[in-house]
Amino acid sequence: ESFTVMAVDTALPVLAAHGLCPDVVVAVEAQAANAGDFIGCRPCGSGAGEQGDPGGAGGAVGNPRGTAAAGPDRSLGGQGSDDPGDPRGTAAAGCCEGYRLLADCSSYPPVIRAHRSADFFLSDFLQNNLTDRLDQAGLLPRHLPPLGSVGVSAVYIALLHRAPVLMAGLDFGYLPGKTHAAGSPAHRLYLSRTGRLRGPGRNLWELGVDSEFISGKFPYRTTRVLRSYRDSLAELVGRSENINRCYYLAEPALQVELPVIGSQEQLAELVENWDFSGTDDKSWGGASWVGAGAGDRAGSGGGEGGTGEMTKTGSPAVSDNSVYQLKSAEAFLASEIERIDRLEEALAGRKQVSGEVLLKMLNELDYLALHFPDPEARLETAYLKRVRASAAYYRRIMGRIMEQVGRSIAGD
Repeated sequence: ESFTVMAVDTALPVLAAHGLCPDVVVAVEAQAANAGDFIGCRPCGSGAGEQGDPGGAGGAVGNPRGTAAAGPDRSLGGQGSDDPGDPRGTAAAGCCEGYRLLADCSSYPPVIRAHRSADFFLSDFLQNNLTDRLDQAGLLPRHLPPLGSVGVSAVYIALLHRAPVLMAGLDFGYLPGKTHAAGSPAHRLYLSRTGRLRGPGRNLWELGVDSEFISGKFPYRTTRVLRSYRDSLAELVGRSENINRCYYLAEPALQVELPVIGSQEQLAELVENWDFSGTDDKSWGGASWVGAGAGDRAGSGGGEGGTGEMTKTGSPAVSDNSVYQLKSAEAFLASEIERIDRLEEALAGRKQVSGEVLLKMLNELDYLALHFPDPEARLETAYLKRVRASAAYYRRIMGRIMEQVGRSIAGD
Protein backbone atom coordinates (compact mmCIF):
# COMPACT_ATOMS: atom_id res chain seq x y z
CA GLU A 1 0.00 0.00 0.00
CA SER A 2 3.02 2.30 0.34
CA PHE A 3 3.94 2.15 -3.34
CA THR A 4 2.29 2.76 -6.69
CA VAL A 5 3.35 -0.02 -9.06
CA MET A 6 3.59 1.13 -12.66
CA ALA A 7 4.28 -1.36 -15.45
CA VAL A 8 4.76 -1.15 -19.19
CA ASP A 9 2.35 -3.18 -21.30
CA THR A 10 4.83 -5.96 -22.11
CA ALA A 11 5.51 -6.58 -18.42
CA LEU A 12 1.83 -7.05 -17.52
CA PRO A 13 1.50 -10.81 -18.27
CA VAL A 14 4.89 -11.51 -16.67
CA LEU A 15 3.84 -9.79 -13.45
CA ALA A 16 0.47 -11.54 -13.56
CA ALA A 17 2.16 -14.94 -13.84
CA HIS A 18 3.94 -14.17 -10.55
CA GLY A 19 0.77 -13.00 -8.80
CA LEU A 20 1.64 -9.29 -9.05
CA CYS A 21 -0.84 -6.76 -10.38
CA PRO A 22 0.30 -3.20 -11.07
CA ASP A 23 -1.72 -0.13 -10.19
CA VAL A 24 -0.98 1.51 -13.55
CA VAL A 25 -0.13 0.10 -16.99
CA VAL A 26 1.40 2.36 -19.67
CA ALA A 27 0.83 1.67 -23.38
CA VAL A 28 2.23 3.63 -26.33
CA GLU A 29 2.51 1.03 -29.12
CA ALA A 30 0.52 2.05 -32.21
CA GLN A 31 0.66 -1.40 -33.82
CA ALA A 32 -0.74 -4.78 -32.80
CA ALA A 33 2.57 -5.84 -31.23
CA ASN A 34 1.34 -5.30 -27.66
CA ALA A 35 -2.23 -6.62 -28.06
CA GLY A 36 -1.30 -10.01 -26.62
CA ASP A 37 -0.03 -8.39 -23.43
CA PHE A 38 -3.59 -7.72 -22.29
CA ILE A 39 -5.13 -11.13 -22.98
CA GLY A 40 -6.97 -12.42 -19.91
CA CYS A 41 -6.49 -9.24 -17.87
CA ARG A 42 -9.42 -7.42 -16.29
CA PRO A 43 -8.65 -3.72 -15.94
CA CYS A 44 -10.25 -1.31 -13.54
CA GLY A 45 -13.79 -0.73 -14.82
CA SER A 46 -14.07 -3.98 -16.79
CA GLY A 47 -17.33 -4.77 -15.04
CA ALA A 48 -20.01 -3.08 -12.96
CA GLY A 49 -18.60 -1.22 -9.98
CA GLU A 50 -19.90 -1.38 -6.48
CA GLN A 51 -22.89 0.70 -5.53
CA GLY A 52 -21.88 4.29 -5.16
CA ASP A 53 -18.89 3.98 -7.47
CA PRO A 54 -19.63 6.65 -10.12
CA GLY A 55 -17.03 5.36 -12.53
CA GLY A 56 -18.17 1.76 -12.47
CA ALA A 57 -14.53 0.94 -11.84
CA GLY A 58 -15.05 -1.63 -9.14
CA GLY A 59 -13.99 -1.33 -5.53
CA ALA A 60 -14.88 1.15 -2.84
CA VAL A 61 -14.84 4.86 -3.54
CA GLY A 62 -11.40 6.22 -2.75
CA ASN A 63 -9.60 2.98 -3.53
CA PRO A 64 -7.19 3.91 -6.35
CA ARG A 65 -6.85 0.32 -7.53
CA GLY A 66 -10.42 -0.93 -7.37
CA THR A 67 -11.31 -4.60 -7.28
CA ALA A 68 -12.44 -7.15 -9.79
CA ALA A 69 -16.12 -6.79 -10.51
CA ALA A 70 -18.64 -9.13 -11.97
CA GLY A 71 -19.51 -8.43 -15.54
CA PRO A 72 -18.65 -9.27 -19.11
CA ASP A 73 -15.02 -9.96 -19.91
CA ARG A 74 -13.87 -7.07 -22.10
CA SER A 75 -10.28 -8.29 -22.27
CA LEU A 76 -8.61 -8.97 -25.59
CA GLY A 77 -9.26 -12.52 -26.67
CA GLY A 78 -11.07 -13.60 -23.54
CA GLN A 79 -9.08 -15.65 -21.04
CA GLY A 80 -6.27 -16.87 -23.26
CA SER A 81 -5.06 -20.44 -23.12
CA ASP A 82 -3.75 -22.95 -20.58
CA ASP A 83 -1.19 -24.23 -23.08
CA PRO A 84 2.24 -22.97 -21.92
CA GLY A 85 3.35 -22.87 -25.53
CA ASP A 86 0.40 -20.81 -26.68
CA PRO A 87 1.70 -17.36 -27.70
CA ARG A 88 -1.68 -15.79 -26.95
CA GLY A 89 -1.02 -15.73 -23.21
CA THR A 90 -2.01 -17.51 -20.04
CA ALA A 91 -5.39 -18.40 -18.70
CA ALA A 92 -7.40 -16.54 -16.08
CA ALA A 93 -5.30 -17.94 -13.25
CA GLY A 94 -2.55 -15.51 -14.24
CA CYS A 95 -4.67 -12.48 -15.07
CA CYS A 96 -4.43 -9.01 -13.56
CA GLU A 97 -7.39 -7.21 -12.07
CA GLY A 98 -8.07 -3.61 -11.21
CA TYR A 99 -5.20 -1.79 -12.91
CA ARG A 100 -5.56 1.59 -14.62
CA LEU A 101 -4.50 2.07 -18.25
CA LEU A 102 -2.49 5.15 -19.26
CA ALA A 103 -2.37 5.20 -23.06
CA ASP A 104 -0.92 7.43 -25.72
CA CYS A 105 -3.61 8.87 -27.99
CA SER A 106 -1.89 7.01 -30.83
CA SER A 107 -2.01 3.63 -29.06
CA TYR A 108 -3.39 0.59 -30.87
CA PRO A 109 -7.20 1.17 -30.86
CA PRO A 110 -8.27 -2.44 -29.97
CA VAL A 111 -6.12 -2.25 -26.83
CA ILE A 112 -7.91 0.94 -25.77
CA ARG A 113 -11.34 -0.47 -26.63
CA ALA A 114 -10.62 -3.52 -24.47
CA HIS A 115 -10.59 -1.18 -21.47
CA ARG A 116 -13.85 0.36 -20.38
CA SER A 117 -12.02 3.47 -19.24
CA ALA A 118 -8.52 4.82 -19.70
CA ASP A 119 -6.46 7.93 -19.09
CA PHE A 120 -4.60 9.45 -21.99
CA PHE A 121 -1.55 11.50 -22.88
CA LEU A 122 -0.29 12.68 -26.26
CA SER A 123 3.26 12.18 -27.50
CA ASP A 124 4.36 15.15 -29.60
CA PHE A 125 5.93 12.95 -32.25
CA LEU A 126 4.76 15.07 -35.18
CA GLN A 127 3.77 18.71 -35.45
CA ASN A 128 0.55 19.36 -37.38
CA ASN A 129 -2.28 21.88 -37.46
CA LEU A 130 -4.98 19.45 -36.30
CA THR A 131 -3.38 18.79 -32.92
CA ASP A 132 -2.53 22.49 -32.61
CA ARG A 133 -6.19 23.42 -33.07
CA LEU A 134 -7.31 20.66 -30.70
CA ASP A 135 -4.85 21.96 -28.12
CA GLN A 136 -6.08 25.54 -28.50
CA ALA A 137 -9.63 24.29 -27.98
CA GLY A 138 -8.61 22.55 -24.76
CA LEU A 139 -9.53 19.12 -26.09
CA LEU A 140 -6.20 17.34 -25.64
CA PRO A 141 -4.67 15.63 -22.61
CA ARG A 142 -1.20 16.35 -21.30
CA HIS A 143 1.60 16.35 -23.86
CA LEU A 144 4.70 14.20 -23.51
CA PRO A 145 7.88 14.43 -25.58
CA PRO A 146 8.37 11.67 -28.19
CA LEU A 147 10.55 9.36 -26.09
CA GLY A 148 10.19 6.29 -28.33
CA SER A 149 10.41 3.73 -25.54
CA VAL A 150 7.38 2.84 -23.44
CA GLY A 151 9.73 2.25 -20.51
CA VAL A 152 11.24 5.72 -20.71
CA SER A 153 7.74 7.18 -21.13
CA ALA A 154 6.65 5.38 -17.94
CA VAL A 155 9.61 6.86 -16.04
CA TYR A 156 8.73 10.33 -17.38
CA ILE A 157 5.15 9.94 -16.14
CA ALA A 158 6.30 8.66 -12.75
CA LEU A 159 8.60 11.66 -12.37
CA LEU A 160 5.62 14.00 -12.74
CA HIS A 161 4.92 13.07 -9.12
CA ARG A 162 7.16 13.97 -6.22
CA ALA A 163 7.84 10.49 -4.88
CA PRO A 164 11.08 8.56 -5.55
CA VAL A 165 11.06 6.34 -8.64
CA LEU A 166 12.37 2.77 -8.31
CA MET A 167 13.10 1.09 -11.65
CA ALA A 168 13.47 -2.56 -12.63
CA GLY A 169 13.59 -4.28 -16.01
CA LEU A 170 14.84 -1.32 -18.08
CA ASP A 171 17.83 -3.30 -19.32
CA PHE A 172 18.13 -1.96 -22.88
CA GLY A 173 19.73 -5.26 -23.82
CA TYR A 174 18.88 -8.85 -24.72
CA LEU A 175 20.05 -11.83 -22.69
CA PRO A 176 21.44 -14.77 -24.69
CA GLY A 177 18.60 -16.74 -26.24
CA LYS A 178 15.70 -14.36 -25.67
CA THR A 179 14.59 -10.82 -26.36
CA HIS A 180 11.80 -10.60 -23.76
CA ALA A 181 11.16 -11.88 -20.25
CA ALA A 182 9.95 -15.43 -19.85
CA GLY A 183 6.17 -15.52 -19.87
CA SER A 184 5.69 -12.51 -22.12
CA PRO A 185 3.68 -13.09 -25.33
CA ALA A 186 6.72 -12.25 -27.45
CA HIS A 187 8.80 -14.89 -25.66
CA ARG A 188 6.02 -17.48 -25.90
CA LEU A 189 5.68 -16.82 -29.61
CA TYR A 190 9.44 -17.13 -29.98
CA LEU A 191 9.44 -20.50 -28.18
CA SER A 192 6.54 -21.75 -30.30
CA ARG A 193 8.63 -21.10 -33.42
CA THR A 194 11.74 -22.85 -32.09
CA GLY A 195 12.48 -26.30 -33.47
CA ARG A 196 15.20 -28.63 -34.72
CA LEU A 197 16.02 -26.36 -37.64
CA ARG A 198 15.53 -23.09 -35.77
CA GLY A 199 17.44 -22.98 -32.52
CA PRO A 200 16.68 -20.78 -29.50
CA GLY A 201 19.41 -18.27 -30.41
CA ARG A 202 18.23 -17.63 -33.96
CA ASN A 203 16.20 -14.53 -33.15
CA LEU A 204 19.22 -12.71 -31.76
CA TRP A 205 21.02 -13.08 -35.07
CA GLU A 206 17.99 -11.45 -36.69
CA LEU A 207 18.68 -8.26 -34.71
CA GLY A 208 20.96 -7.30 -37.58
CA VAL A 209 24.53 -6.15 -38.06
CA ASP A 210 23.84 -3.14 -35.86
CA SER A 211 23.67 -5.31 -32.73
CA GLU A 212 26.60 -5.37 -30.34
CA PHE A 213 27.59 -8.12 -27.91
CA ILE A 214 28.69 -6.96 -24.45
CA SER A 215 30.52 -9.41 -22.22
CA GLY A 216 30.64 -9.25 -18.44
CA LYS A 217 28.84 -10.62 -15.41
CA PHE A 218 25.63 -10.81 -17.46
CA PRO A 219 26.53 -11.09 -21.16
CA TYR A 220 23.96 -9.42 -23.38
CA ARG A 221 23.39 -7.98 -26.82
CA THR A 222 22.18 -4.46 -27.52
CA THR A 223 21.39 -2.33 -30.57
CA ARG A 224 21.72 1.28 -31.63
CA VAL A 225 18.01 1.84 -30.96
CA LEU A 226 18.25 0.42 -27.43
CA ARG A 227 21.30 2.58 -26.76
CA SER A 228 19.34 5.63 -27.90
CA TYR A 229 16.61 4.73 -25.37
CA ARG A 230 19.28 4.45 -22.67
CA ASP A 231 20.58 7.89 -23.63
CA SER A 232 17.02 9.31 -23.45
CA LEU A 233 16.63 7.89 -19.94
CA ALA A 234 20.02 9.27 -18.90
CA GLU A 235 19.03 12.75 -20.13
CA LEU A 236 15.69 12.52 -18.33
CA VAL A 237 16.97 11.41 -14.92
CA GLY A 238 19.93 13.78 -15.20
CA ARG A 239 17.78 16.91 -15.25
CA SER A 240 18.24 19.13 -12.23
CA GLU A 241 14.69 18.57 -10.95
CA ASN A 242 15.14 14.78 -11.12
CA ILE A 243 18.53 14.44 -9.47
CA ASN A 244 18.51 11.93 -6.57
CA ARG A 245 14.96 10.85 -7.39
CA CYS A 246 15.58 7.68 -9.42
CA TYR A 247 16.96 4.34 -8.25
CA TYR A 248 17.45 0.83 -9.60
CA LEU A 249 16.02 -2.17 -7.78
CA ALA A 250 18.38 -4.37 -9.79
CA GLU A 251 21.44 -3.51 -11.83
CA PRO A 252 20.43 -3.45 -15.52
CA ALA A 253 22.46 -4.57 -18.50
CA LEU A 254 22.98 -1.24 -20.27
CA GLN A 255 22.72 1.04 -17.28
CA VAL A 256 22.48 4.72 -16.49
CA GLU A 257 24.56 6.00 -13.60
CA LEU A 258 21.99 5.64 -10.82
CA PRO A 259 22.18 4.22 -7.29
CA VAL A 260 21.01 0.64 -6.77
CA ILE A 261 18.70 -0.32 -3.92
CA GLY A 262 20.10 -3.75 -3.11
CA SER A 263 18.32 -4.69 0.11
CA GLN A 264 15.09 -4.21 2.03
CA GLU A 265 17.03 -2.22 4.61
CA GLN A 266 18.15 0.30 1.98
CA LEU A 267 14.62 0.57 0.65
CA ALA A 268 13.18 1.10 4.14
CA GLU A 269 15.78 3.80 4.82
CA LEU A 270 14.94 5.59 1.56
CA VAL A 271 11.21 5.61 2.31
CA GLU A 272 11.73 6.65 5.92
CA ASN A 273 13.90 9.63 5.02
CA TRP A 274 11.95 10.82 1.97
CA ASP A 275 9.82 13.96 2.24
CA PHE A 276 6.42 12.89 0.86
CA SER A 277 4.70 16.20 1.60
CA GLY A 278 2.64 17.31 -1.38
CA THR A 279 2.70 13.85 -2.98
CA ASP A 280 -0.67 12.55 -4.13
CA ASP A 281 -0.34 8.77 -4.44
CA LYS A 282 -3.95 8.34 -5.57
CA SER A 283 -3.87 10.69 -8.53
CA TRP A 284 -3.10 8.25 -11.33
CA GLY A 285 -6.74 7.93 -12.32
CA GLY A 286 -7.69 11.47 -11.46
CA ALA A 287 -7.29 15.09 -12.40
CA SER A 288 -3.72 15.82 -11.37
CA TRP A 289 -2.21 15.58 -14.84
CA VAL A 290 -4.42 13.77 -17.35
CA GLY A 291 -6.45 16.10 -19.55
CA ALA A 292 -4.40 19.10 -18.55
CA GLY A 293 -5.88 21.32 -21.21
CA ALA A 294 -4.61 23.81 -23.76
CA GLY A 295 -0.98 24.76 -23.70
CA ASP A 296 0.03 22.29 -20.98
CA ARG A 297 2.88 20.62 -22.82
CA ALA A 298 5.61 18.38 -21.54
CA GLY A 299 8.06 20.10 -19.27
CA SER A 300 5.65 22.86 -18.25
CA GLY A 301 5.59 21.85 -14.62
CA GLY A 302 4.74 19.14 -12.15
CA GLY A 303 1.60 17.14 -11.73
CA GLU A 304 -0.69 19.94 -10.62
CA GLY A 305 -3.35 21.94 -12.37
CA GLY A 306 -5.11 19.36 -14.53
CA THR A 307 -8.73 19.82 -15.44
CA GLY A 308 -9.94 16.23 -15.50
CA GLU A 309 -9.39 12.81 -16.97
CA MET A 310 -10.38 11.20 -20.21
CA THR A 311 -12.76 8.35 -19.51
CA LYS A 312 -15.19 6.12 -21.35
CA THR A 313 -13.17 4.57 -24.12
CA GLY A 314 -14.43 5.51 -27.55
CA SER A 315 -15.26 9.11 -26.68
CA PRO A 316 -13.38 11.89 -28.46
CA ALA A 317 -10.38 13.52 -26.83
CA VAL A 318 -12.20 15.37 -24.07
CA SER A 319 -11.69 15.43 -20.32
CA ASP A 320 -14.61 13.92 -18.40
CA ASN A 321 -17.92 13.44 -20.21
CA SER A 322 -19.51 16.73 -19.26
CA VAL A 323 -22.07 18.07 -21.68
CA TYR A 324 -20.13 21.31 -22.01
CA GLN A 325 -16.95 19.58 -23.15
CA LEU A 326 -18.82 17.20 -25.40
CA LYS A 327 -20.48 20.17 -27.07
CA SER A 328 -17.06 21.80 -27.45
CA ALA A 329 -15.82 18.65 -29.17
CA GLU A 330 -18.91 18.58 -31.38
CA ALA A 331 -18.36 22.21 -32.41
CA PHE A 332 -14.70 21.52 -33.15
CA LEU A 333 -15.52 18.53 -35.33
CA ALA A 334 -18.15 20.54 -37.20
CA SER A 335 -15.65 23.30 -37.95
CA GLU A 336 -13.04 20.78 -39.10
CA ILE A 337 -15.52 19.02 -41.38
CA GLU A 338 -16.43 22.43 -42.81
CA ARG A 339 -12.76 23.05 -43.61
CA ILE A 340 -12.57 19.71 -45.43
CA ASP A 341 -15.80 20.44 -47.33
CA ARG A 342 -14.44 23.79 -48.53
CA LEU A 343 -11.29 22.08 -49.76
CA GLU A 344 -13.34 19.38 -51.49
CA GLU A 345 -15.41 22.04 -53.28
CA ALA A 346 -12.23 23.72 -54.52
CA LEU A 347 -10.62 20.44 -55.63
CA ALA A 348 -13.79 19.32 -57.40
CA GLY A 349 -14.06 22.62 -59.25
CA ARG A 350 -17.41 23.54 -57.70
CA LYS A 351 -15.83 26.66 -56.23
CA GLN A 352 -13.17 28.71 -57.97
CA VAL A 353 -10.25 29.77 -55.77
CA SER A 354 -6.80 31.15 -56.56
CA GLY A 355 -3.70 29.02 -56.25
CA GLU A 356 -2.61 31.04 -53.24
CA VAL A 357 -5.90 30.39 -51.44
CA LEU A 358 -5.78 26.68 -52.30
CA LEU A 359 -2.25 26.39 -50.90
CA LYS A 360 -3.42 28.06 -47.71
CA MET A 361 -6.30 25.57 -47.42
CA LEU A 362 -3.91 22.66 -47.99
CA ASN A 363 -1.55 23.93 -45.29
CA GLU A 364 -4.42 24.36 -42.81
CA LEU A 365 -5.31 20.71 -43.43
CA ASP A 366 -1.71 19.48 -43.52
CA TYR A 367 -2.64 16.26 -41.67
CA LEU A 368 -4.40 15.05 -44.83
CA ALA A 369 -0.99 14.47 -46.41
CA LEU A 370 1.18 13.50 -43.43
CA HIS A 371 1.19 9.86 -44.54
CA PHE A 372 2.38 10.80 -48.04
CA PRO A 373 6.04 10.24 -48.95
CA ASP A 374 5.91 13.85 -50.21
CA PRO A 375 3.65 15.72 -47.75
CA GLU A 376 4.65 19.28 -48.73
CA ALA A 377 1.63 21.13 -50.14
CA ARG A 378 1.75 21.95 -53.85
CA LEU A 379 -0.62 22.36 -56.79
CA GLU A 380 0.36 19.36 -58.89
CA THR A 381 -2.63 17.39 -60.18
CA ALA A 382 -1.37 14.00 -58.92
CA TYR A 383 -0.81 15.43 -55.44
CA LEU A 384 -4.24 17.09 -55.33
CA LYS A 385 -5.95 13.83 -56.33
CA ARG A 386 -4.31 12.03 -53.41
CA VAL A 387 -5.28 14.82 -51.04
CA ARG A 388 -8.88 14.62 -52.22
CA ALA A 389 -9.01 10.87 -51.52
CA SER A 390 -7.47 11.44 -48.06
CA ALA A 391 -9.96 14.24 -47.34
CA ALA A 392 -12.88 11.91 -48.04
CA TYR A 393 -11.48 9.39 -45.57
CA TYR A 394 -10.93 11.94 -42.79
CA ARG A 395 -14.36 13.47 -43.33
CA ARG A 396 -15.98 10.06 -42.98
CA ILE A 397 -14.07 9.29 -39.75
CA MET A 398 -14.83 12.70 -38.23
CA GLY A 399 -18.49 12.31 -39.18
CA ARG A 400 -18.65 9.02 -37.29
CA ILE A 401 -17.00 10.54 -34.24
CA MET A 402 -19.40 13.49 -34.39
CA GLU A 403 -22.36 11.09 -34.43
CA GLN A 404 -21.00 9.33 -31.37
CA VAL A 405 -20.49 12.63 -29.57
CA GLY A 406 -24.06 13.57 -30.39
CA ARG A 407 -25.32 10.32 -28.89
CA SER A 408 -23.27 10.95 -25.75
CA ILE A 409 -24.76 14.43 -25.41
CA ALA A 410 -28.24 12.95 -25.82
CA GLY A 411 -27.43 10.38 -23.14
CA ASP A 412 -27.68 7.33 -25.39
